[in-house]
Amino acid sequence: MKKFLLIISIISMAAISCADSNGAGGATESLVTKNIPSLNKSVKDGTPNTQSSVSLSVSAQQASAPATGTTIEVAQTTDTGTGTTYNVLDRLYSTTWYQSEEDYDDGRLETEETFLFFDSSSRMVQREYENGVLDGRDEYSTLEWVADIELTSGNFAPLEGQQSRNACIVKNREMNDNDRDTEYEAYFLYDQNTLYIVDGDTEDEVSRELQQLIKDIAKGSQRAAGDKYVLSEKAK
Repeated sequence: MKKFLLIISIISMAAISCADSNGAGGATESLVTKNIPSLNKSVKDGTPNTQSSVSLSVSAQQASAPATGTTIEVAQTTDTGTGTTYNVLDRLYSTTWYQSEEDYDDGRLETEETFLFFDSSSRMVQREYENGVLDGRDEYSTLEWVADIELTSGNFAPLEGQQSRNACIVKNREMNDNDRDTEYEAYFLYDQNTLYIVDGDTEDEVSRELQQLIKDIAKGSQRAAGDKYVLSEKAK
């Protein structure tokens, strides 16, 4: 299936290259991430990825749970003007993320796969596959940073110091056809390989959803798996 999926994706990307500028972020999507994002809020540049094929397994990437007492504070400004602080959206440039779900339908194993592509300007393309076959049209979106979410915990080191602002709220505007559907999303860069995304109709709603997600991760709840995306790198 990996080979078939790769062939389908190459064909799809070739078609995208013919789209006009209103189609969104261009034709540079790759099944393998070009960038490993920075976890340091003071460093925008990530690490170039030198791998050349995609891992289609999310089971190998396991994130440890944050502390139950993790709290969320919304910060309305970020100091990008001085070059000292970069929000998560800035740092997601040129990254590719992957999510997979499996279920049985009439005794047959069905696989649903979703790829998220952030371009060099942090615009996003979403592409879905069912059993290795491209399902429907690509969803192009422009993303507008709204607010940082500061995550703090007394005993969860990855949320301290330079990694304390590894979550943010964005406004997602779909760009397909003449539609301009808008929703809010919260991005939580848990570590270099794990991105959680929750969505809602308002900024307050996604803040509440992210708070619940943090609790679900802490409890090891399977609900958190539905919001989890893994950086698409070559399998080790």
